[in-house]
Amino acid sequence: MHIRNDFDAIFDKCFINVYQYAFLVAGNGTAAEEITMQTFLYFGAEPAAEDETNFDIISSLLSFAKKTTDDYFYRGMRRIKSKEAVASSVTFPVSNELYSLLKKPRAEKEAYYLSHVRGFTAEETGGHGSLIELIQPDDEIKARLHDDIYFRFEERSVSVENKLRDLRLWFDRHIFLLAVVIVIFFVLCAYFAR
Repeated sequence: MHIRNDFDAIFDKCFINVYQYAFLVAGNGTAAEEITMQTFLYFGAEPAAEDETNFDIISSLLSFAKKTTDDYFYRGMRRIKSKEAVASSVTFPVSNELYSLLKKPRAEKEAYYLSHVRGFTAEETGGHGSLIELIQPDDEIKARLHDDIYFRFEERSVSVENKLRDLRLWFDRHIFLLAVVIVIFFVLCAYFAR
């Protein structure tokens, strides 16, 4: 099992930030859990740098979270469900203000989250300063994800799994270009086969 030595401390410290980002972008509790778990799988498989700062750690985690949410959205069109459906997928209340924030475009939600993490005022974030604090998963979710991550590291080679996932993402993003190249190849083969 290859996992960072400081994983537990970082998981305890940063779990809420990653979960909040994932929930805000995905708008669904189950998806937020999956995104959070995959984010920490990416992070745990990476070797720790000697002079790593808190900023480096948060940057890495948010980078992995963004990559994972990209994968989540590339696998299919995702729409924010009804307020009742969203509320049923989480253990915290979903207010009207939080639900209206969830319905905004992804780029706006990411900008809002980053503004909140950077400590901007409520006016600078459009008057939604306290909505991130409403996203509070219970300790059971945190403990379950922590255990699931360790189980995955014991069960398989997570770094290889992450590389395969990255390769699949690359193909997903470039599928149209690959299809065009294949069609051109077959057209050229047919032309020169005459």
